[in-house]
Amino acid sequence: MSRAFEKAGVTYYLCGSMASSAHGVPRASADVDFVADLMPHHVGPWLAALGKDFEVDAEMLREAIEQRRSLNIFDMRSATKVDVFVAGFDSWDREQLKRVRIGPLTRQDQTAVALPAPEDTVLAKLRWYRAGGESSDRQWADVLGVLRVQAGGLDLDYMRRWAKNIGVLDLLERALAS
Repeated sequence: MSRAFEKAGVTYYLCGSMASSAHGVPRASADVDFVADLMPHHVGPWLAALGKDFEVDAEMLREAIEQRRSLNIFDMRSATKVDVFVAGFDSWDREQLKRVRIGPLTRQDQTAVALPAPEDTVLAKLRWYRAGGESSDRQWADVLGVLRVQAGGLDLDYMRRWAKNIGVLDLLERALAS
């Protein structure tokens, strides 16, 4: 999947539980999540790069790009669902794309992948936690895992500024106090 984004010239990063596992405490996940800065001119090259190994509804892809929303595709080789979140145009979406880092997925798997900065992983997880009614123990555990593993290496000023901007400052402060 990463190679297809790269071949098509799409800025992307792995997100969700895979990113929080890379930055924090590893956990199993049923799917793979990406954020991709897909634009209409990427459709043909990206679909060609994906090839026959992935099932993608081209019309749904075009609609997701136009509406800046997510779509599901399927890796037919592994029967894995892949969620692709089309990056938005707001300031935090753009900032996250600028802060992407290339690094190993895990200590055991040294495959280089595009990952969000750990601060952005925490903020995104907090936003999902809030959107889900603050009821997901997994989201909260992911946040605490990244904070614990990355302790001392996080830019707290950056996190507080963006947490306020996206409406999760209270959750960030609660997580930092845990």
